[in-house]
Amino acid sequence: MLLLAGAICVATPATIAWSGVAMICLHDLLDGIRGAQLGKAGWLWFLLHQSGDAHLGPLDWFVLFPLVPWVGVMAAGYGLGLLYRPGWEPARLRWLWRLGAAALALFVVLRVAHLYGNPVALGSGGAREPFAPQGSVGMTLVSLLDVEKYPPSLQYLLMTLGLVLLALAAAERWHPRWSQPLVVFGRVPLFFYVAHLYLIHLLALVLAIATGQPWQWLGWGGQPIESRAGYGHGLPVVYFLWIGVTAALYPACRWYLRFKATHRSPWLRLL
Repeated sequence: MLLLAGAICVATPATIAWSGVAMICLHDLLDGIRGAQLGKAGWLWFLLHQSGDAHLGPLDWFVLFPLVPWVGVMAAGYGLGLLYRPGWEPARLRWLWRLGAAALALFVVLRVAHLYGNPVALGSGGAREPFAPQGSVGMTLVSLLDVEKYPPSLQYLLMTLGLVLLALAAAERWHPRWSQPLVVFGRVPLFFYVAHLYLIHLLALVLAIATGQPWQWLGWGGQPIESRAGYGHGLPVVYFLWIGVTAALYPACRWYLRFKATHRSPWLRLL
């Protein structure tokens, strides 16, 4: 957000958008560079491009979401606002459908053909394994969709942003009443995001203690993430908590939306 705030002062929306698209498409070319190769400047590479432990003098922190390409995603999203100018309704719908479909098609081609756009680490057993048909349709689909998020690869962004673009296109013509809560969350996104981090973390800590599972790694400033062995719950529990946390925060988000509408402070608009 801070970088985008500076960019809009010196560049046009189109320039910002194309810069974001270039960042999204080209950042995987730099996957071969590792922070450990850069010596004392390695911390900067972790901050920009590589997930992992960054060290700067006495400071030691874990970077999960490097700036690249997330800055590019925000820049591209800002540029997408050009389609929402007055009078662009018919063209916007066409562009959203075309861009969404093209992104998903390109994801499938790159993934299935083992082409560019996702780091490969054979034998890692994770998101860096290349796609391969499995023993069932379900596991084959898992292999197709299991791509790198930390940092997000081109294939990950094509898959997720393609669906978002199609959802935006569908929302142009379809406004069911049950979708109104989504509008509330969408108007206070940072408020919801910050609030949910603390609530879901607290619930995870309470659940771990209540079920006798390792909880020390869940504490702020606690044990490293590797100490989570033996922790976890099945998908029904995960989905139940996901829905529960979202529903629990809805009243707070609705209140904050009304509060923000009646108070014009720039700080409130940020949230």
